[in-house]
Order: sequence, then structure tokens, then C-alpha cells
Amino acid sequence: MLKYILFTLFICGQVFANSVEVVIDPKEPLVNENFRVFFEIKTQDGTDPIINFDPLGLDVISRNETGIKTKTTYINGKLTTERSLTVVYEMLAKRAGSAFLRNINVEVNGNKIKHKTVRINILKTPRRARDILVRAEVSKEEAFVGESIIVRYYLYNRAPVSSTDIKKFPKLDKFLKRYHQEKMTGERASIDGDIYTRRVIYTAQLFATKPGDYKIDPITLGVQYSTRGSNPFDKFGLGSRYGSLRKLTVSSEPVDIKVKALPVDNVPASFTGLVGPHDFNLELNKDKFVVNEPIELKLVVSGPGALELFEAPRIFNKASIEEFEKNADLKVSQNFQGSKTILYTYLGREAEVIENKTIPFSYFDPESMSFKTKEVDLGRIVIAGTSNIRKNKTNTPNNVEQPKSEAPSVTVDELEILKPVYRLGNTYTYNAIKIMLALLLLVLAYSLYVFRDKLRGLNRPKDELLSVIAKDGVNYSRLHKLIERIGGNGRDMEEIVTNSNLSSSTKKSLISLINKCEKSYQESGKREKFKVDKKVLKEVSAYGIKG
Repeated sequence: MLKYILFTLFICGQVFANSVEVVIDPKEPLVNENFRVFFEIKTQDGTDPIINFDPLGLDVISRNETGIKTKTTYINGKLTTERSLTVVYEMLAKRAGSAFLRNINVEVNGNKIKHKTVRINILKTPRRARDILVRAEVSKEEAFVGESIIVRYYLYNRAPVSSTDIKKFPKLDKFLKRYHQEKMTGERASIDGDIYTRRVIYTAQLFATKPGDYKIDPITLGVQYSTRGSNPFDKFGLGSRYGSLRKLTVSSEPVDIKVKALPVDNVPASFTGLVGPHDFNLELNKDKFVVNEPIELKLVVSGPGALELFEAPRIFNKASIEEFEKNADLKVSQNFQGSKTILYTYLGREAEVIENKTIPFSYFDPESMSFKTKEVDLGRIVIAGTSNIRKNKTNTPNNVEQPKSEAPSVTVDELEILKPVYRLGNTYTYNAIKIMLALLLLVLAYSLYVFRDKLRGLNRPKDELLSVIAKDGVNYSRLHKLIERIGGNGRDMEEIVTNSNLSSSTKKSLISLINKCEKSYQESGKREKFKVDKKVLKEVSAYGIKG
């Protein structure tokens, strides 16, 4: 009889010593919202449990061990040690109704523990107002191609939040996007009559490049907050004397956006492609030049449009004024207004007088549903001097009338900038020596200038965008524009590069630049510039970019 009693006590001790408890948090999760499943395993030995189960109607997101708790008791002169190990699974249900955890088996140090099937009731809508939620809110749900759309992801809370962590950033791949860093200042807000505190977690400015139906991707947050009510997880060591600390993973709902095409009627020839009110300012370094002297201009365009896609227009269309160099730089302010500065360098190859030149710039105004044009006055420009190209009159027949020069006459006042610094002497020998020296110096200076011009032309990439990148590095907007020109299929920049015919080393370099640009903004909110290997630019240029 004593043997049976001891055997029964031994079996009971083993059952008590090796057990598993499953707890759902929250008890009734919401559809498309992450929740946690706690497996608390009690055992006398072993630290690495093997947990197996079949989820029905559930997706397992992650697994995490919270640690081991040890409890020692002294009963009838014997020490008994109990170990408690908690394993947390993060799960997600994509439809409302009943979900199940079936065939639950836990193995610890060769001991197998079974648990009955767990039924989980998934709610479509919460039974009461939630304490924590996240929402994506947009400035407009209908927009034109190229029109600015501001999306802010807000965290709403009614319980004190101690920490937040972005587990999954929204991709927003179909948009041209800018990231903005705004202050996370709390403010009161109401949802269906319930008062919350809300703060901005993530902000992006979006531009659609094609008409159609778009979706604002959700963001997923991990939130740790405090509650003063009873908490079934206090026994797991997650409580505090001010309230229970709880962790929750929440995601925002997608938001539909309709993007409309721009009108095709009455589109002015000077349309810049920009949408929304913009300002245009053009500055010239001076108004009088000599032949082959650099003419430097600065065009500043500012406004809410997609300035990344704005192509700098040609200021002079005369054959006698040659465009020598052009580069651009984009800056975005905290009020979502951008400013793009384009620096031009022209060379006047022949004498020319340009009277009161005005340059039109047009944009589309979504408020009035019309195109508006602003004209920028460049003023009067004088290019004085003569060209180095001389016409050969000896081979022209006598009966053919020579065409008159189209170069305008230049007044004496306009040529004051060309007055000689020194006066020549009176003797023939002195004059001859001075003239020869002056001519020799002029020829030498011109040869050096032409050589430098050709040398710079050889070292400069043919494509204007590559020229800017080679000189100043690449930021996110330039990289987006560069990869967009490569063409090909892909949902994002990394996929476009992967699907291209570029060499593996160039692909690796471009993908590294994509990650650096995105990471730099997500961590600091700044658009840092990164240098690009010349070999990469050379291969991309030869790949077939259209200039």
C-alpha cells in the first residue's frame, strides 16, 4: 500500500513540475492587429523548450523568451526547485471569427507536455474604445499628378505610453516621397466622442507620377504602456507598483487615394510640370560681357510641387550663346515647401545685344483648375567684342553679294569695359615689340582657355544629372531620379536595380547607396549626400540613360 501512495505522489509531483499555461493578450484580439500569446512553462530542469503547435486562422510574426524565474520551497525537510520559463509569440489574424492553436506540445529536457486546443475569438471591431491605436491621416484623398500629399501617422493613446518602436515602416513605393521629421508634441484629439492624446510618429510628403488609385501603406508600432487595472501578466514579472506595464503591437489602416490626370487642354508651351503656386527668380551676375566671357545665371524655383522632377529650362536659344555648364541643388523646408537652385554658365561666342528678354514659367493651379504663367524679366544683356572665326573672302565670286553681319553694333559707351590699360609708345620699334608681345599673350591665354574647356568637357559626364552627382554626390532625390532613368520593372528602387543588366558590383554599390540614403533620413531626418564611385557612374551612363 505504501508503494502505491509513493508512486502516486511521484506522478503528481511530475505533473505539477512539468506543466504549461497559455494566455492570450488581449483576450479578444482585433482583426489585422498584432496580439501576444504567452506560454508559461513550469519545469524542474531544462532551459530550452521546444514548442510545437498548429495555428489555424493565425499568422505567427515573431518568438521571444522573456527569461527564467526560479522558485525554491522547503517541504517536509526537502528542498524543491521550480523553474518557470515564459515564451511569447506575436501573432496576427486576418479575418474575424474563431481562430485556434491546436496540437500544442512542449518538450523540455526530454519531457513532453501536452496542452488542450486553445480557441481565440477575433473581433472585427473593438467592444469598447481602445486605449492605444495608430492612424494614417492625409491632407487630401483626391489629388492631381504631381500635387503634394501630406501623410502623418499619429499614435492615439488614453493610457500613459512609456516607449514606442516602429517595427515596420510604410513603403509608399508608388509615390515619389520626401520624409519629414516633426516634433512629437502631444495634443488632445477626439475619435467618435472619445478623447485621446495624439502625437506624430512619422510624416511623409508624397507625389504621384501617374493617375490611378493608390493606397497609403500602414505603419506598425510596438508600444509599451501602463495600466492601473488588474493584469493577468503580473505573475510573469511585468507589473509595477504604479500599474501594469503592457506591450502592444498596433498597425494603421490603409488609406485610399485617387490621383487624377492633369488637363490636356490649353497647356502652355512654358508648362514646367509643377502643380501648385510656385515662385521663379532669375539672377544674372552682370549685364555686360565680352566674347567668350562666362555668363553666369541663377534660377531659384520654390513651391510645394515635385521639384525633383523639374527639368531646368534653356534660358538662351541663340546659336551665338553656348550653354557651357548647368547644375542644380534641392532643399526642402519644414513647411513642406521646396526650393531648387539651378546654376547656369553660358559663353557668348559672338557680339550680341539682347533687349528686355523675358522668360515665361507656367504651373497648374488645382484651386482654380487652370494653368498660370509667371514671366521673369532678364533685362538687357550686352556681349561686346569680335569672334575668332574670320570669313574667307578670297574664294567668294565677285558677282555674289556678301551677306551682312547680323551682329549688332556696339556703342562706344558699351565698349568702355574694353579700353586698353596701357598706351603704346611713339616709336615704331617700341610699338612693334609691344604689339607682338600683346598678341602672343592673347594667343597663349586663349589656347589655355580652350584646352581647359576641352579638358573639363572630357572629365564631365555627358548626362547633366551624372555631372551633378559626380561633382556634389548623391542624396535621396538625386538617387531616385537616377534609378528612375534606368527604366525597367520593379516596385521600388532596389528592385529596379536588381532587375537591370548592370554588373553585380554596380548593383551592389547602388543598393548600398539606397540603404544609406533611407537610413540617414530615418535616423536623423537629414538628407545626407554620399559620394559615388566613378566606375559606377561610367557604367550607368553607358547603360543608356537619356540625357
